[in-house]
Amino acid sequence: MDTLPRIYNQERKKVAQAEQVLCMIKCVMRPLQLSELLPLIAIRPGDQESNMAALPQAKTVLSACGGLVTVEHEDNNKIVKVVHYTAE
Repeated sequence: MDTLPRIYNQERKKVAQAEQVLCMIKCVMRPLQLSELLPLIAIRPGDQESNMAALPQAKTVLSACGGLVTVEHEDNNKIVKVVHYTAE
């Protein structure tokens, strides 16, 4: 099965997480750290502040992306990236 159909055949919450992650990785102007990404995903429409209790697990978010996203260790940072430039 191709990756995008696999992503879109998940439950709605996981599809939304995958879309958020892929959009954020593509739209940021610098490498995105895992510690920056997870709080962004926890924000919901109407939130006035970050809800750290709603912080998703990294493993859950990465698996929602169907293998398109990976975490690389660079200079003591965990950088979130697409697995290959062709996935952009």
